[in-house]
Amino acid sequence: MSSGSTAGSTPRFLEIAVVLVQPAGLRNIGSVARAMKNCGFTDLVIVSPPEFRVPEAYAMASNSREVLDAARCFDTLEEALEDRHTVFAVTARPRFKKSRLLPREAAALWQEEKRKGHRAALVFGPEDHGLSSDHVSLCRHLVGIPAHPDLTSFNLAQAVCLLCHAFYMEEASSAPGELLAEEKARPEICEHDDKVRIKGAVASLLGEAGYMTPEREIPLEGTIDRLVFDSAIETRDVRNILAAVRHLRYVMEKK
Repeated sequence: MSSGSTAGSTPRFLEIAVVLVQPAGLRNIGSVARAMKNCGFTDLVIVSPPEFRVPEAYAMASNSREVLDAARCFDTLEEALEDRHTVFAVTARPRFKKSRLLPREAAALWQEEKRKGHRAALVFGPEDHGLSSDHVSLCRHLVGIPAHPDLTSFNLAQAVCLLCHAFYMEEASSAPGELLAEEKARPEICEHDDKVRIKGAVASLLGEAGYMTPEREIPLEGTIDRLVFDSAIETRDVRNILAAVRHLRYVMEKK
């Protein structure tokens, strides 16, 4: 099954595991689960974890506790990567004279790898010192997240979020209409005839109220034209505007 986006679907990264090596902070683990789900990732793998299915972790995994529930655990990184073809090690410093990819470069590379039916892993080290040289040696690619030189390392959950989001953006770029959830239901914009109705109703009301005098008629009509015809008025707003005009006319007639 492909994790890529298709027409009418948002990206799901079923073939990419987020691997945490010896994480210590229970809140960090919960925050990682939240960051993963924000970006369509669900496969959490933890190497030598503490007992993490506890209230402290779940409290940070808002609306994503199922990611924690389904997390897979291994004793070693070798075991965790056994079924992976492409492995990205996320590290704050260069290793073994190997160049580091930017997150977006790693995401673009994955686009090529997934066409081969490969499974991937994003590997993150412990919060205090990151991945060891032995851990990095098991990974095919290095990834670095640009940061200010005053503090080059990110919190574990921040790093996971930045990497996963880069993959999400790269994947979603092929279906930009699905990038943001609110774009799925685009508002219906009214037609020209509806705008003519609005202009007529407003101008008529102003005339009945005595405000549309001959000297004001031309500038007021210009103002109404700009407000009505230069705007993308939603169909539901047409009903609201015309209903408001009818109500104001009713109030005026009762006086």
